[in-house]
Amino acid sequence: PAEHTAVLNGKVPAAKRAQLWKERRVFFCTPQTVEKDMEAERCPAKQIVCLVLDEAHKATGNFAYTKVVELCEAAGAHLRILGLSA
Repeated sequence: PAEHTAVLNGKVPAAKRAQLWKERRVFFCTPQTVEKDMEAERCPAKQIVCLVLDEAHKATGNFAYTKVVELCEAAGAHLRILGLSA
C-alpha cells in the first residue's frame, strides 16, 4: 500500500527522510541517499531485510551500492540482496 512506501532522494530534506525511515516499510531511493542516511544514522542499516540494486554492474569500488552493503553487513543486518542489470 502507498502508505507504507516512500520515495527518498536528495530533494527530500534530511529531517523528513529521518521521519520516513521510522514510519515506512518500502523505500525507493538513490544509492547515494541511502548511503548518506546510513552514515548519519537516519536509516537503521540493521533493519534492512531486502535490498534491490538496479544497475548492479556498477556496484564496484567506491560506488554507493558497495558502501550501503558494507554498512548493512557492519550493522549485523540479515538481508537478501537482488542485483539487477540490463
